[in-house]
Amino acid sequence: MQHWLLITNSVLDWYNLEEEEAFTTSVYSNKPEKGDIVLVYKTSPHRHIEYIYINQSSSPGKLFLLKEGRIKLKNPISFHTLSSHKVLDNWIKRFSNGMVSIPLDNWEKIKKTILDYNDAQKSEIISIIQDKKEIAEDMNNYYQKAIKLYGSGDYNESLEYLDRVLQLDTNCIKAHSLKARIFEIMGSFSSAIDSYNIILEIDENFKDAVHRQGICFRLMGDLDKSNACFNQLLEGDPENIPVLMDKGFNLLNQGKYESTEKLYHNIIKLEPENIAALKSLARCKMFLDKKTEAIEIYTKITNINPEDGDSWYYLASILYLEKRFQEALKSFKKAIEINPNHFEAFLSLGKTFFELKMYQEALDAYNQALKLYPNSSEIWLELAKLQNKIDTKKDLIHFIDKALELDPQNPAALYQKAHYFYKKNDLNRALELTKKSLQYNSKFTSAWILKGQILLSSGNYTESRDCMEYSISLSPQNPEVWLNKGNLLRSLEKFHEALLYYNKVLDLEPENKKALLEKSYILANSGEYEEAMEVCEILVEIEKENYEIHNLRGMILNCLESYEEAIYSFEESLKYNPDFSDALTNKGTILLKLDNKEDAHECFKKALQLNPLDHNARKNLEKLKKM
Repeated sequence: MQHWLLITNSVLDWYNLEEEEAFTTSVYSNKPEKGDIVLVYKTSPHRHIEYIYINQSSSPGKLFLLKEGRIKLKNPISFHTLSSHKVLDNWIKRFSNGMVSIPLDNWEKIKKTILDYNDAQKSEIISIIQDKKEIAEDMNNYYQKAIKLYGSGDYNESLEYLDRVLQLDTNCIKAHSLKARIFEIMGSFSSAIDSYNIILEIDENFKDAVHRQGICFRLMGDLDKSNACFNQLLEGDPENIPVLMDKGFNLLNQGKYESTEKLYHNIIKLEPENIAALKSLARCKMFLDKKTEAIEIYTKITNINPEDGDSWYYLASILYLEKRFQEALKSFKKAIEINPNHFEAFLSLGKTFFELKMYQEALDAYNQALKLYPNSSEIWLELAKLQNKIDTKKDLIHFIDKALELDPQNPAALYQKAHYFYKKNDLNRALELTKKSLQYNSKFTSAWILKGQILLSSGNYTESRDCMEYSISLSPQNPEVWLNKGNLLRSLEKFHEALLYYNKVLDLEPENKKALLEKSYILANSGEYEEAMEVCEILVEIEKENYEIHNLRGMILNCLESYEEAIYSFEESLKYNPDFSDALTNKGTILLKLDNKEDAHECFKKALQLNPLDHNARKNLEKLKKM
């Protein structure tokens, strides 16, 4: 392909070039061939290059230019511009009528000048003036540079090279695709969607563009439009696993758990060992409170891939929630074996050891977690709880303050500090800190419970009730919220209503010791000794070494006139806490009933030594003196 300059000074030629569908002229000296590029220069008064044509004539000495397919420059290139850009150097000194061949060096200069002055027509101009082989080579070079820059993270420069590719070929799908992906990485999701729309205009069957649009809409928060994209693809291909997975992710985030569950079950029918689908299904089961099924799914995943540390961790976490602590322990250890830097696994391992009363092991796990993440306020809070078990004389406030130093707005740390002052009976400081905790997390159930307890201790029953009722609305499946409302009603001596709340606690958690204990007390005080005894026997089975439970059992047996069994229960209580004066007084009272005055006297005497304020022991001693 050669390049020519047609110089014309004829007004008639100008008219024909502008108005006629074709322009034909004879060429006597130079012989342009079909397909050659022809630039038209109009002499004075215009003195500029205005048209670009492709010669359509295959006859020697003939020039045949068609209006269709030509380019009329919006910014014609003037003689002055040609001179100032040194386009004419070593080529043409004077514009005479006729055809002039353009040397290669001058062609490169004139081509660049035309493109620089006609940016809006750049793609159109390139499509005509550049050789197709050259275009293909340039496109490949630009695209490879774009790929390399994309790989090194130089996204803006990569986009520049992709734009060069698209100037050469506006329909290059791979350039539009890479451009869209870069926009996604940069967070320009609207621009990415626009690029995918261009691809679909070029090829309406390009399914990946629709899929990526769905993902972009999701990242923009428009899940309805995202689902519309996925549904469009699924109409034609209902078993498209990647699209089904993305739709399932959307449904899960929309809280449509039943629909999500069904969709993931369908995926697993198609691919029984699709781990990503199994993990998503397990998450869905947790939202639906189907913990047993979630455990089964994570167990299946760990069987398929025993080296999946995260699945061991999630399995252990659910086992922990189900209070299956020994099983949880094994799974957390497996997660750590696979990933020794698994911070959450070490933290949860410590919590599990704590529940199993393996306090030294819990401390070791927390210290490992602390090495991995020294700035975790949560670890310091767990260390505070642990310290209370290891050394009750050591003040916990240091650990709580360390957590707050790391995260001053941590609601859990503020709550712990409030609870600390509540136990110290500093109700004003406790209330202030609880309010601050709720300021940072207005739906923190435990903080609402504590606030209710503080207000109850302050005698503010109405506000206390409001707090407890709000905590119930926040977490109706949390036994603690019902327990605290029951305690409020019990303190107001509304025993029948309190019993209803304790029963609700036991519906949710049948072995809740506090609820069982309170229920047993209320039944006993109401004269329903047989029922109280049934509840107490459950408590003894749960906590065989709890001295208070054995003491309660003895009191109920006393009411049932089972004196020997009652004495045995009080002795069991004293076995686990020899300094428990109430059990001594209660034992002495029964011995006195059985006319064993000497042993009764010893019980009352020792009870007063342990607790000089034990009114019943003192009264019974005085009674013995009068006998």
